[in-house]
Amino acid sequence: MLLELLFLCCMKTVPAHDLSTSRFQKIKHDPAYFITASRTVRPGQVYSVVVTVFRNPLIVRASVQREGVELASDQHECQPRIPETLLLKIPPTILPGSYRLRVDGGSEGLLEGGAFHNETELIYSQRSMTIFIETDQPIYRQGQKIRFRAIPVTTDLRAFSEAVDVFILDPRGTIMRRWLSRQTNLGAVSFQYQLSKQPRFGNWSIRVVAQSQVEEKTIYIEEYYQTPFEVNVTLPAFILESQPHIKVAVTANYTSGAPVTGNLTVRTRLEPLHSQYKSYGQVPETKMIFNYFEGHMDVNLPMSELRRLRSTTDRPSRLSVWVEVGERYLDQVEIGFAESLLYKADLKLTFLGDSPQIFKPSMPFKCYVSMC
Repeated sequence: MLLELLFLCCMKTVPAHDLSTSRFQKIKHDPAYFITASRTVRPGQVYSVVVTVFRNPLIVRASVQREGVELASDQHECQPRIPETLLLKIPPTILPGSYRLRVDGGSEGLLEGGAFHNETELIYSQRSMTIFIETDQPIYRQGQKIRFRAIPVTTDLRAFSEAVDVFILDPRGTIMRRWLSRQTNLGAVSFQYQLSKQPRFGNWSIRVVAQSQVEEKTIYIEEYYQTPFEVNVTLPAFILESQPHIKVAVTANYTSGAPVTGNLTVRTRLEPLHSQYKSYGQVPETKMIFNYFEGHMDVNLPMSELRRLRSTTDRPSRLSVWVEVGERYLDQVEIGFAESLLYKADLKLTFLGDSPQIFKPSMPFKCYVSMC
């Protein structure tokens, strides 16, 4: 999460009678202090102000104010050319309003405005954390169980330690169930909800509330009934154009697990991944028909035929594969679908090491990348 920074700098003033009339003479300005801080203030966070003075030692005091009322402050004795960090704990109960940062520098007894005084406006943001909502699947059907979890993370990538409220809402906005004051235990908190046999179909919402911050995730409930058999199509995640052919794995099984016997039709289409023009009319595609199919088949698509479908040769393309399996005895057709990306580049980028790699907040992260 990027922070918008503000810089405060004081320069040395030069009297007018000391200025030369020559337009080519340069004036050297010596800064007296340099201050770096975030432009955004958030509830419950530690607001940091980095101060560097360039002349004599000074006592620097920083404060955050809301409409003239001081909310947090800190002061420190700063030595010349040594950066010092002032930490201001912002209360978690602050409300929207006009916020300002005030920084004063001076000596003992003459702190406010003795050496310098500076104020700047801050931006209030209610978003003090990021709440991740994860579900076990994006689409559900009647009678299934929705399993999900909420993971609140602060701006410094640390776990949220306080309680959260969780709600699940139907398409009309009606709260179907709620979980109040659930502790995250410095990590994730998991939930589950059982759908009825006849729920309201459409977009449902999962709402998580933590420290007055609200995050929602949409899931889809669809009316679906099990078909006699299902078709699964598998493609590589990405494909290089230098490969001689592309392997497409097709599997069709009954709900009992037995293989399906029938025929197979494979259609492929290649389109630009990023195109500013829409395709009108019929998009070129290839078609392969196999009269005999029994449960599983690996189909090899020649790269030479796919190149004929490309409108451009220097940009990535999206490969779409549709598979139709016709069952011999029930006279029923089911369709499977898969997509992949086709690249012309011959370079392959790989992250070395174990997966997943370990990341610790506020600690250096080192990784190795190989290119071949």
